Amino acid sequence: MSSAITRGSALTSSRAHTAPTDGARCAIELAHSLRLDPATAARFVRLVRRSFDAAASSSRCSLRTDVRRWAEWCRSVGIRPFPARARDVATFVDTRAERWRPATIARVLSSLARVHRVLGVPGPARHEQVRAAYRAAVRRPAEAAQGGQRQAAGLTERAVSAILATLDARLIDCRDRALLLVARDLLARRRELVALRVRDLTPASDGGATIRIAHGKRDTMGARPGSLPRSAHPRGGPGVAARRGLRTDFSSAPCA
Repeated sequence: MSSAITRGSALTSSRAHTAPTDGARCAIELAHSLRLDPATAARFVRLVRRSFDAAASSSRCSLRTDVRRWAEWCRSVGIRPFPARARDVATFVDTRAERWRPATIARVLSSLARVHRVLGVPGPARHEQVRAAYRAAVRRPAEAAQGGQRQAAGLTERAVSAILATLDARLIDCRDRALLLVARDLLARRRELVALRVRDLTPASDGGATIRIAHGKRDTMGARPGSLPRSAHPRGGPGVAARRGLRTDFSSAPCA
């Protein structure tokens, strides 16, 4: 009996000292930013931990950033960040409209609404004061002829050819060629490119390759495959460039 009790106590102690998950850490940080009382903070962490664990890391990062922005503004003007009052949120939108794009403001409002919804508290985002402030924030850049949300220009074939023409046979050129061609053909983001490893690349018999992208921006279901086609480029296509680049030690490569 005593040994069973001892094993049970050890198991309980082990569970008590288990490191918090990424979702739990995110929830704890949000509770701290919003200055929730201990009971409300514990309930919040319990309610959102699993959904935060299932979310992509970029989504958790965005949520933390949004809540932190609101909390820091509240601290600067001397008000409590939770529960948020409609008139305070409307003032917050007014003060940020000069510096932020409407999409950024909308994301912050959405994050605040999510926190309030989880805790069963009426959120301010749907209040007429807040909606009016947001409409004004959207209208302001349009009236100033600034246009809508900024869209990054795509990498054209002419731009790729111009960049490739400047590359030589140095180690750093090999790396740059691999990154450029892989980025072009996979439509990959910077974060996805720098996370690539040799084990992610599977050569194909036709000279192309398949790449496993393990860190998508909003990926919550694990890795996704990407294909690198064969190319008629004299130095090889993206598949060849990637195989060379990923297997090269750049520790001694000269800096451009």
